[in-house]
Amino acid sequence: MERRGLLIDDNDSVVVVLEAVAASEVVAYVSSEGVQGSVVASEVIPPFHKIARKAVARGAQVIKYGQPIGTAQADIAIGCHVHEHNLD
Repeated sequence: MERRGLLIDDNDSVVVVLEAVAASEVVAYVSSEGVQGSVVASEVIPPFHKIARKAVARGAQVIKYGQPIGTAQADIAIGCHVHEHNLD
C-alpha cells in the first residue's frame, strides 16, 4: 500500500509521513515546488515523523525545512525512521 508524505523543501534529506507507515510500504511525496518521489520504509514510522529520502552519513547534518535540524548519530540509510534515537 502506498502512503503519503510531505517534502517541505527540495533540499531536505527527510520527508514527513502523513500517516503511520509499516516496514516495506512505499511513501510517495511531493514538494510545494512540484518535486515528486517515493521511498520504501525500512521500518515502522509513526504518523508525522520523518523518513530519510537521502542517505545521511554519521556526523552529517539532517536537513528539514531547508535547514539543518540535527546531526546524524549513526549512518542513516534511505527509508529509515529519523527521530531523536538517531539524531543529535
